Amino acid sequence: MSILPNESDKRCKKIIEILLDHPEGMKGNDIAGRLQVSSRTIRSDIKRLQELLEVHGIKISAITNRGYKLERQDVHEVLMNVLPSISSQEMFSDKNERLLYLVGYFLEALLTNKSVTQGDLADEMYVALSSLKAYLNELREFLSDYFLQIVTYRNEGLRLQGDENDLRTCIVDYQREVRNPNLHALIYNEVGSQEIAFMIEEVMKQCSLQLTDTARENLCLQMALAVRRSAEGHLTVCSSSVAQELEKSFEYRIAKEMVNALYNATGKDIPYNEVFYLSKCLLTGKKLSITPETVKEKMFRTENADSIGDKLSNLIDEILCTIEKNYGLDFGGDEYLKEGLLLHLRIAIAQVNFRMGMRNDLLSSIKNEYPLAFQLGILAARVVRERIQVIFRENEIGYIALHFGAAMSRNHIKEADVSKKIVIVGSVGFGISIMLKTKIKEYFRNRLNILGVLPIYKLNDDWINQADFILSTVPLKNVREDKVIRINSVLGKTDLEQIEKKIFSKEMLTYENLRDIFDAEEFFIDMEFTTREECLTFLTNKAVEHGFMSKAAKDSVFEREAMSSTAIGDFAAIPHPVDTVDNVSKVFVLTLKKSIMWGDLPVQAVFLLNIENGKSELWEEIFFKLYNYIRKFDGVTSLLKHKSYEKFFNDFFARL
Repeated sequence: MSILPNESDKRCKKIIEILLDHPEGMKGNDIAGRLQVSSRTIRSDIKRLQELLEVHGIKISAITNRGYKLERQDVHEVLMNVLPSISSQEMFSDKNERLLYLVGYFLEALLTNKSVTQGDLADEMYVALSSLKAYLNELREFLSDYFLQIVTYRNEGLRLQGDENDLRTCIVDYQREVRNPNLHALIYNEVGSQEIAFMIEEVMKQCSLQLTDTARENLCLQMALAVRRSAEGHLTVCSSSVAQELEKSFEYRIAKEMVNALYNATGKDIPYNEVFYLSKCLLTGKKLSITPETVKEKMFRTENADSIGDKLSNLIDEILCTIEKNYGLDFGGDEYLKEGLLLHLRIAIAQVNFRMGMRNDLLSSIKNEYPLAFQLGILAARVVRERIQVIFRENEIGYIALHFGAAMSRNHIKEADVSKKIVIVGSVGFGISIMLKTKIKEYFRNRLNILGVLPIYKLNDDWINQADFILSTVPLKNVREDKVIRINSVLGKTDLEQIEKKIFSKEMLTYENLRDIFDAEEFFIDMEFTTREECLTFLTNKAVEHGFMSKAAKDSVFEREAMSSTAIGDFAAIPHPVDTVDNVSKVFVLTLKKSIMWGDLPVQAVFLLNIENGKSELWEEIFFKLYNYIRKFDGVTSLLKHKSYEKFFNDFFARL
């Protein structure tokens, strides 16, 4: 936060705010009384303001019996540039900084049991009351993620209201991100942070449990809040059924040890409710240990440990089977992924059940930079919802996506490390054979290991068994069809694309197949829809009508949109089904005469992606190509300007 401006600048800003709040005008004496200065000082300030604002087309008029009046009411936005040294743009670098300031302000009021008046808050932020109301609406939207509200308390002002668990979750998330020194002092007023950290570390050592740095920091805050808030009579609530389940857990025993250590060290004897609260905190905290032995022995050490572990393992197996069925990605042999998901899902499910989910500041990056991994997270979330009725929000889906992104990276690394062994077979002469070998080595480099170039009569079982694939210019008998790739004697671009696709499962985007995917018949310009639902209904109906999308895929598009918005910024959205159930790949394009709100973002161009079953590489490649065309090359602006399929397609293809 910047240093406060000088007194004259502050008065000028306050004068503007007063005139904004009184569009009918206000007398100089009344303004002077409000600001506790002389009428002469106000006249000097008004004169200065008139000089500053005149060049921007804003006039302050002096009207008989009414005082000073602003002739334009849109002065606030101009003021941000005219008086930068005292504007809220100077005080806050962006919307997020302003929002965090407001959250901190209300949390400090919560911990000091005070109410917030809008007048005092407007003065603190140097904004008009009309602006503050808009900022408070932003704050309400933010707090709704924590199930919290801003309410009027008696006649004193505004206060935060909500369940005690939710209030504490908000405090912990905020303090971990902002590290507000005032809030830190309020949280740790009963017991110091270092003292709590030392106690937790000792208990963790005794129980042989490792937490991540974030989880350990959170636990310190949670324990301090348990001490402070319970001392003031603000207790967490735990139902008897949940309490009975918690009592069976390993984390419950750790929570009791923590409470005992607190009492022995400080004499603080907190209510038993807080043992259950700390148990929930431990259950939802990220652990470092991810080996199967640790998962089995520590994380699931409960009376029904085997049952919980087996249920989650079965759930993960079903998730991986669903992914393989839809996207052709086989993670069945990735034990590291399974172990990571086993640990993560147990924690994530507990977070949902206890309403202690974490914010995900990486969400936007994950959705846009790792779209396929996020799509796999969506698919996993659906399996979890259908099987155990736990609903993950998009923040948690983003964290799940990171596991799949890491697994995909590991698999790509393995594929790059191990080159595919091939044998080239043909009836052509030696010179042509050497040319084939040279061309393949030049194109594929170390990705293909050429075991030999043979005439057909020398191809025996030994060669066949050694090779992953056989490239042949002639038909072959007694060799598995999926192992043979037919090529021409003179290797051309089509041959290279075929080898690339079959061996490396990579769909190469040629002009011809892109023409097929982006069909001129599925290109709709200047539509007059006003909602996201109207756009999706129109496009999916067209897709079903033209035989490119099944009814199940259509329903899946709406399901996907409900789980997380597909708007990507720059006035574009790329909706798609959760499942890839169809046998044809098509992209449907729609533009609107006027932009509409698509979740939190405005959208004027929609690209409905429907990629055939099992084509994960094609799905990701098309998404990235569209994303780059839209974000890097201002594709939507061009599309809206030219309104031409040919122009769009040629521009898009040129950017590949």
